[in-house]
Amino acid sequence: MKNKKGFTLMELLVCIALLGLIALIASISFISVNNNQRQKDYENIVENIISASKTYVGLNKNNVKDNLKELNTVDLPLTILIENGLIDEEIKDPRTKEKISHNNKVKVEYNSATGEITYTYNYE
Repeated sequence: MKNKKGFTLMELLVCIALLGLIALIASISFISVNNNQRQKDYENIVENIISASKTYVGLNKNNVKDNLKELNTVDLPLTILIENGLIDEEIKDPRTKEKISHNNKVKVEYNSATGEITYTYNYE
C-alpha cells in the first residue's frame, strides 16, 4: 500500500464549502447587528430632538403655551432648535447617512382636557 499524504480534492471542496457557509452566516449576522444599531442610533437622535423641543417650550413658555391653548398644536421646525443652540446643525440619519432636513418639524400638541403636552417628531 502507498502512504497517502495530503487531502483529496473532495475533502478540500467540503472544507471550502463549510468555510463559505460560515462566512455567509457571519456576514448576515453582522448586517443584522449593524442595521439594528443604526435604528437605535436614529431613535436616540429622535429622543434628543424631542428633548430639545421640550427645553425650547420650557424656555419660551409664554409664547408657545399661549399658541398651544389657542391652536392646540404648534409645529416647531428644527431650524428654531438649531438657532437656539439646542441641537447641532449637522445631524445625519444613521440609517441613510443623509443630512436631516432643517424643515422637519416636531409637532407639539396640547390636550386641554388633561393639560398634557405631547411631542411627536415628523420627518420628511
